[in-house]
Amino acid sequence: MHSETMKPERAERILVIDDDVELCNLVVEYLHAEGFVVECVHDGENGLQRAMAGEYMLTVLDVMLPGINGFEVLRRPAEAIQPTRAGSTHPGNSSAHP
Repeated sequence: MHSETMKPERAERILVIDDDVELCNLVVEYLHAEGFVVECVHDGENGLQRAMAGEYMLTVLDVMLPGINGFEVLRRPAEAIQPTRAGSTHPGNSSAHP
């Protein structure tokens, strides 16, 4: 019996943010073999810009990076998203009811 692996119409993109160039090359080699398109960035600031500008299914992020560290790369987009909230939906909170 023959089984086929279905390839997606468009390859999924992965962003790797790591200052270890050799490690990035190794990750790219393995992920390309699995059919992924991989972009590597080697510092936190550029990594943040790429992550915010691109559409990636996954980001592999090192913590110790030159410039801003990996925790800061994670924190900044979260701060940019300001959820709006009219009131609580908790039953004990009267602000949720007109």
